[in-house]
Amino acid sequence: MKRESAPNFWPKDIGYNGGMQPPPTFPGDPLPDDASGFEMVGQRNDTNLIGLLYTVDLMDLIGFDKIEKRVKSLTERLRGGLDEVTRELHNVFLVLTIKFRDDVGTGGARRQGKSQEVEPGLNEVLYDALYEHHHIGVSTKKVNRMRFSPHIYNMEEHIDWAVEAVRYELKKSDRGKS
Repeated sequence: MKRESAPNFWPKDIGYNGGMQPPPTFPGDPLPDDASGFEMVGQRNDTNLIGLLYTVDLMDLIGFDKIEKRVKSLTERLRGGLDEVTRELHNVFLVLTIKFRDDVGTGGARRQGKSQEVEPGLNEVLYDALYEHHHIGVSTKKVNRMRFSPHIYNMEEHIDWAVEAVRYELKKSDRGKS
């Protein structure tokens, strides 16, 4: 929020005495004239902020170089596995963020009587199947794309499981065959 816009807004919560007192101020102190005036108890997620500090400490303890190396290794494993799947299934997607080919079952309007029903795209079908049948969550299913995000806590087995789940669901789908 721009500092000059802050006075045009009022925090949604008011303190016990009818006044607003964002921590760590003292009674009678004026409200900050910037967005921090909205960080009152009950509005700011203090628990997550504390968790974030502990996360940074843990990452520092592990070592940022080790974390980067691990995530790159898992990502390369995922990319290699998905490259195999797409070659096996006639290049149904490109491996970057998974981008489904526009000519392979990516949805579109279907006529039903006077109304049109939109058939879900292959990316949406795969996204839902991965979650419902394999308990794998991916980052997005918008605009004919899907993003996997390996993290330091993933094991190689998780990556292989995700690749096999993609292979299985695409083979099962009529639209994944072309």
